[in-house]
Amino acid sequence: MTKFLKEYRLLVIFFLIGLVFVFFPYDILDGKGLWGYVLNTKKYNELGDFIGGITAPFLSMVALALLYMTYKSQKAELQQTRLILTKQTQTLDKQQFETTFFNMLNLHHEIVNSIDLIRKDPTLKEMMKEEAGLIPESPKQTEYGKDCFRTFYRGFRNEYSKVVADKHNTKLYEYKDLINQAYENYFKRHQSDLGHYFRNLYHIFKLISKSEIENKKDYASLARAQLSSHELLMLFYNALADQGDKFKPLIEDFHILKNMPFDDLIQTEHKDLYKRTAFEKEN
Repeated sequence: MTKFLKEYRLLVIFFLIGLVFVFFPYDILDGKGLWGYVLNTKKYNELGDFIGGITAPFLSMVALALLYMTYKSQKAELQQTRLILTKQTQTLDKQQFETTFFNMLNLHHEIVNSIDLIRKDPTLKEMMKEEAGLIPESPKQTEYGKDCFRTFYRGFRNEYSKVVADKHNTKLYEYKDLINQAYENYFKRHQSDLGHYFRNLYHIFKLISKSEIENKKDYASLARAQLSSHELLMLFYNALADQGDKFKPLIEDFHILKNMPFDDLIQTEHKDLYKRTAFEKEN
């Protein structure tokens, strides 16, 4: 109330003056002399005009001031309401994003855990020969989950070596062409596992990129932390092939490869096929 009086002191003064003129007992002035004039308050019509002429400007100013004050108050309340609604919308958007994000992360783990590889194991064959004197036709070992990516990467390296060996002059081919050919050959044999895996992983980072949340890097870092070294190596070459070229800009934007073991690349020159942002650490 004190602050109100300070800001609108002049308006309050005019309002009080107007009230004085309205309620003043003019009958006591009847017959009184004022500067050589005699007042006759019985002439009510003239008195009404007199009072109206005096008070109308003051009351009009007060009404205008009150209207302005009401407008200003409503404007402030509207801005406050809009701010509250904006915060509520942001909170709901964040909750919806996090629900989708963590569901996709859970799906990522389910996809990884559902992968299994059956491969021949020469070590198992030798053990069976020594212990039982038996040689099975195809000794096999089953790998599950993240362990499969070590085998995936080993198989891709071998495929890359074959592609390079098949070229009469590798200088005529760029690294990207060789990688694309090798990955295409290898992807055909493991499309059921790798296709599903990389599609979901791509959509996780795409979700982060397209969202309106403020701390995108934190969510990208959380998603990146789910990837093993061999998953990162396979991702590195996946995004250089035609099947994963849409993933490459996201990898560079979110520094997804910053923890990748670069010494395990097929050729260190392959690193130059990415922007430096793909490997740089976040500040």
